[in-house]
Amino acid sequence: MAANIDSITKLAQQLVQTPSQGGIDAPDSVLQLTRDFARGMGLEFETLKDSQGNDVALVAKIEGAHPGKTWAVNATLDTAPVGNKTQWTSDPFSGDVKDGQLRGRGAADSKLAAAMFTHLASEMQVLQKDMHGSLLLILDADEHTGNFGGIKAALAAGYKPDGIMIGYPGDDQVVVGSRGFSRYEIELTGKAAHSGASAPAEDNALLRLASIVQALTKKLPFAQDDEFQKQPKLTVTEVSGGDGYAVVPSKAVVKVDMRLTPAFNEAAADKHIRGIVAKNDRKNKVPEARATRVTKISAEPPFLTPASSEMRQALRAAIKEITGQEVREVVSGPSNIGNFLAKQGIAVTAGYGVPASGVHAANETADLRALPKIYSVYKQALGKLLKL
Repeated sequence: MAANIDSITKLAQQLVQTPSQGGIDAPDSVLQLTRDFARGMGLEFETLKDSQGNDVALVAKIEGAHPGKTWAVNATLDTAPVGNKTQWTSDPFSGDVKDGQLRGRGAADSKLAAAMFTHLASEMQVLQKDMHGSLLLILDADEHTGNFGGIKAALAAGYKPDGIMIGYPGDDQVVVGSRGFSRYEIELTGKAAHSGASAPAEDNALLRLASIVQALTKKLPFAQDDEFQKQPKLTVTEVSGGDGYAVVPSKAVVKVDMRLTPAFNEAAADKHIRGIVAKNDRKNKVPEARATRVTKISAEPPFLTPASSEMRQALRAAIKEITGQEVREVVSGPSNIGNFLAKQGIAVTAGYGVPASGVHAANETADLRALPKIYSVYKQALGKLLKL
């Protein structure tokens, strides 16, 4: 059965026309629209709530007649904020189509994918008697907030697939891993004094901070990991301190973002940063009462879905069979929801979707002309995984 491109486009347009900016618009309307449209195709969603009782996701499960693994496709129903509307050349919620491009916030990330996967799940329902395993469709309405609330609610509700394919835009590559991160706050306490006093300042917190920053930003020690492709990276992201013109600084704070790899992981980063801070305190003979404090604020490990992964192989093969081309499989520098999912033991791929522009920026568009190809690839990949 060929994809119903007109129906997918219609749903995607209606989704774009329904504002669902993460942290700004309540997701109720976009969730209701999706439920109603899907019901018209015979597909029923379960609505999931977060711990505060807010609706954050839709899940549809198609259970095959034969035993097997559970595979999932995922897209987001919430979007990045529109930002400054004057930078848009058209209404960010128009959902119109011009020159084969669906226009508006969320067109690419990821309402077109949500519409596509909804139709694909509906089509797969008729194959239940032949399926080995199950298909999950998870539509997250709390992703762009940074909460990943929809995915977390799905896992809390007992939906844990063996692998999940995320329908981010872009048909030039598939993301199979990403760096993790550790974020730290380093707080220094100096000894306050009058800046005009005759005696030299005993301990200027800002001067010690400058020394720590200099040491932190030297080349990182790391073991090369060719399969992972990326190197670790440390960025000083914020510096603050001081008590005004007339006072020797008694306080200073620096915030650090460390990007992690399997070869330079959270433990290695922790040892590296704390070692530099301790050495600096010893050099400056800082008394224990004013020892520099290092606080880890948050962390997520890196992930890499191995080349031997059944899902990664199925998607790669489907792309080759449908398009005749090999696709680049890459590790991304920024972290994403895959870091969280991989920590739960779930294989992840992200980012085989339609070509797009303006993602998280003005004038977002998604190329509808590539939709038949993308739909066919996911249908083929799921066919392999579900042994159809």
